[in-house]
Amino acid sequence: MAYQVVEIWLNGGREKVLVQDRVPLYYPNLLVTHKFRNRSPNTQDKVLRHIALFHGFLDSFSIDLISRLEQRPKAAYLKDSEISRFMVDAHLSKITLDKKYAGVSLLEKAYEFVGSVNRPQYSRHSPDSDSDAFRTRPVTGHRSCRVGALGYKTFQCN
Repeated sequence: MAYQVVEIWLNGGREKVLVQDRVPLYYPNLLVTHKFRNRSPNTQDKVLRHIALFHGFLDSFSIDLISRLEQRPKAAYLKDSEISRFMVDAHLSKITLDKKYAGVSLLEKAYEFVGSVNRPQYSRHSPDSDSDAFRTRPVTGHRSCRVGALGYKTFQCN
């Protein structure tokens, strides 16, 4: 059951649609229509590709999230173990995930990761990313002299 993002023309504009075996998926397309309608088609495409990746994860582990969420009076969400499995897969490339979800047994060396080759860690949630500016504090009065407060990264003074 392959997921694809296709582009259609609707009311004189381009729209992205997530399909499974040429049939549009209701909830992901409703989300994009409601929340991302006025955004660029590239943004819609990116959101739908991320949703397709999540649906591929749910299919590979036979998780029917919609039926869980429709349970009344108390809905059942993803379990902690399922979230942990998804987070382990979050840093793998799509090619590696396709092989893994197809049931191919891979050695650790065969994994391809998302991210820069120069980084020591390949996770999207890397503690040494530059976006963690709140973890750095100035060492001296000069703005370019900064050292990580938690010891993650050291910057040189210019």
